[in-house]
Amino acid sequence: MALTRKVVLEATPAEVWHMVATGPGLSSWFVPHELEPRKGGRGRADFGGGTYAEGRVLVYQPGKRIVFGSERIARDVGAEPDHEPDARMEFWIAADGHDDPAEFPGGAFRGIGDVRGRRRKPGTPRTTLYFRQQGFPEEGQEVYEEGWDLYFYTLTEYFRHFRGKTALTTSALVVAPVERKEAFATVAKALGVDGDADEGDRLSLRAGRRSEVDGVVDLRMSANHIEALGVRGDTGFLRLAADESCGVALTRFEYVVDPPPDFARVREEAGELQGWLEQQFA
Repeated sequence: MALTRKVVLEATPAEVWHMVATGPGLSSWFVPHELEPRKGGRGRADFGGGTYAEGRVLVYQPGKRIVFGSERIARDVGAEPDHEPDARMEFWIAADGHDDPAEFPGGAFRGIGDVRGRRRKPGTPRTTLYFRQQGFPEEGQEVYEEGWDLYFYTLTEYFRHFRGKTALTTSALVVAPVERKEAFATVAKALGVDGDADEGDRLSLRAGRRSEVDGVVDLRMSANHIEALGVRGDTGFLRLAADESCGVALTRFEYVVDPPPDFARVREEAGELQGWLEQQFA
């Protein structure tokens, strides 16, 4: 079964294309990516904790459409990767005012937080991003649905607050030995959340020496399959999510202007974040 989304973004088509068709762009709202932006180019997405997806670019139409095909996916921490020759992810870009592509029937981005009912400022550019995921196992489809809503929410907020910048992104992931709500609460408390948090609250979160964010809660989600909390600071986002499979993900987006491709630093900081997350369930 295909999963589809339609997201209206306050950005130009060129800006949106950069965010879905380059490694630095995808890293700035999704998870750390390395990508050769061309047909046949190789790509790798790292979700933390040894989980990743690798594949190739199957379709590359600059400024309009890109399709990724997965060759192997390691879904569980420490697991051997599975071969997934039928898995696909597709992004399609349409400028403001264009009709929906016939190739994307139905589907919508379910607004989270202040995205609902928000009005854009006069003169703000607008681009529609269409997304389709297909060929993945039916089991866990609901988690994919809610997970993509979280990622797309971060993308909408990126254009509101950090437009034009690129993130040095670090991700950590563990499988907790407790159910998701308890796992979520355990990590939230370790980060410095005293009790629950509502959108608009101010928090100071700490995960080790480097992953620190002082800012406002811009995301609080308690859905059927995922618990999530997000804080936006002056230099980026911190995202915490726990799903029904007891997977707990912690991601830090630190935005800078034209950063060098310092993957050694990213991997070092990801290792520190991963160690901190694992300690919460030791």
